Amino acid sequence: MYCEKLAPLWREDQNQVYNIIYILLDQSLGELAAMRYVDYLDILKAPADGPSMTLDKLADYVAAEVDPEGWPQANDPELAGQRYTAYEGKPSEQEDWPLRADVYVGVTCCVPSSTAISSRTTAAWTASIGTGWSPASSTTPWTG
Repeated sequence: MYCEKLAPLWREDQNQVYNIIYILLDQSLGELAAMRYVDYLDILKAPADGPSMTLDKLADYVAAEVDPEGWPQANDPELAGQRYTAYEGKPSEQEDWPLRADVYVGVTCCVPSSTAISSRTTAAWTASIGTGWSPASSTTPWTG
């Protein structure tokens, strides 16, 4: 994505530019549709070669070209609630609890991964170390 007006800010604060761009995407597509259709975003320093479109045309493009059958439900909060599962674990009561063990609620659309990570017995657990994911946030109470 390229935005000429954000180019000066890019040199000063790239995180702020990403925040602004994602807010604009939420406004263009709808927050639920943006979560559904946008996996990754490159911020460009100059316009890309080839065809392009403005954000006000993006929703129509997604509806016509990307997911014509799913688009009508893309911003339906009831359907989003069926895709995501809230979970809660018990926060650590140990005095020397690890960082973020006090975070004990979350939302996921991949319950098996969350459960596998919280079990501490899988490759998913090993891969989660250092990512900021907390074992206190799990589908089962954390027993250390």
